[in-house]
Amino acid sequence: MSRLSVLASSAVMFALLGCDTSLQPSSTTANPAMGTADFADQSRLVKLVLETGIAEPDRSLVHLSHICNLTIDQQTYAAIDMRELVKGAIVPRGVNQIIVLNPGQQLLQRIEYGQSHPLFCEKNKLYLYDNITLDGSTEEGNVLTFTDSGFKVTLSQEDLNQRLPLAK
Repeated sequence: MSRLSVLASSAVMFALLGCDTSLQPSSTTANPAMGTADFADQSRLVKLVLETGIAEPDRSLVHLSHICNLTIDQQTYAAIDMRELVKGAIVPRGVNQIIVLNPGQQLLQRIEYGQSHPLFCEKNKLYLYDNITLDGSTEEGNVLTFTDSGFKVTLSQEDLNQRLPLAK
């Protein structure tokens, strides 16, 4: 099967599975001059993660969405939510990941999480539904803060109940 056939079948799979292909509101607007793509076109995002190897070839890509854009050091970085299923697993096993792309649309960060889905961005912070831990740390938090051109990620805790639109 050709790479183009795989891309076309992935787009059809997204439609069949009812995946949300709309662009989520972001706190900053993508700026083409800075190299960050407009990912309103779902097929463009799928093509990017498949062709660059961000999506693992031994897994099935079942969800992919552009959550928002982070602003780090006056540059725009795309925050992507990706879910893959492990092929051949007896029981379906998913791998949830937050993918951060640099302004040149290259993989900068890959952060695995359980059920703590990303919600929204504000400047250089990505807010999550629940707490996560980062590799090699016992610290928990629901806010990821990106500094040093996105290479450094720290966790902190914030009560989002007062910030969510339903709480008002």
